[in-house]
Amino acid sequence: MPLDSPRGVDRICHGLPMRAKRFCLSEGRSEGSVIGIPRKRINSGSTETDDPGQLKGNFSMELITSGNGLEVMLRWIHVLAGTTWIGVLYYFNFIQTPFFGTELGGTAKGAMTRGLVPNALWWFRWGALFTLISGWLIVAHRLHLGVPLSDGYMTKVLTGGLMGTFMAYNVWFVIWPAQQVVIANAEQVAAGGDPIPEAAARGGKAGMASRTNTLFSIPMLFFMISAANLPSFLSGTNDMMWWLIAGGLIVLVEINGLIGPGVATQKPLTSVSGTIHGGLALWLVLYILGSAINS
Repeated sequence: MPLDSPRGVDRICHGLPMRAKRFCLSEGRSEGSVIGIPRKRINSGSTETDDPGQLKGNFSMELITSGNGLEVMLRWIHVLAGTTWIGVLYYFNFIQTPFFGTELGGTAKGAMTRGLVPNALWWFRWGALFTLISGWLIVAHRLHLGVPLSDGYMTKVLTGGLMGTFMAYNVWFVIWPAQQVVIANAEQVAAGGDPIPEAAARGGKAGMASRTNTLFSIPMLFFMISAANLPSFLSGTNDMMWWLIAGGLIVLVEINGLIGPGVATQKPLTSVSGTIHGGLALWLVLYILGSAINS
């Protein structure tokens, strides 16, 4: 029975609540539509067809046979991995670290460092890696499609990507190596051994890198979201000036996160509120710069 026949529409709408059923019937019987969706003629091999079932089959194949389907899969992986990564990052900075500073948290810190922290760091570092790889694969796919680097979309994505790449570097080459020392220290002390002398300093360095990642995440997410939603932003012709100023500022923020801890310029990173305010300040400066010189 054709879905766009009166009886076919009645069959699909059967069982819905009365108001929804009236809407379904009225939309489904509208001329040239199947439940309110305009009918499209598609090419199926050597013939064209209006068959909704064939149309549905083609849509299901699009995910694995088209460039759009490839990008959807890469974006899906990118969002899943990124949600995992940034979620654990926010857990560490907004929940765990402040808790360790309390009396109860201080008591539980050793046990949590040995038990909970290694598991959280596993999701943290692999989420970062898969986010990084899938993100740059999306950029490569866009370049393959002929989107130029000077395109406003690419400028915004690459600005966010620069911050995201620094963040992933901090995870794998600063935070994770330092936390391995911190975990080993907790296990050694729990076993009755002496503390590892450099554990505290390595933990402090990891903390500053983690706070820098939290700061970066605020403008980074804005630039990623704005790529497809603010077409005029960063769509000018002053790309070189943008990269010299904005790129230089981003590099300075990264260097500031790695030179401590204890440096005066890292003071905002010593608190959650200071880190959030720092991230919002970086976003605002970059947005104003972009609007003024390259939009």
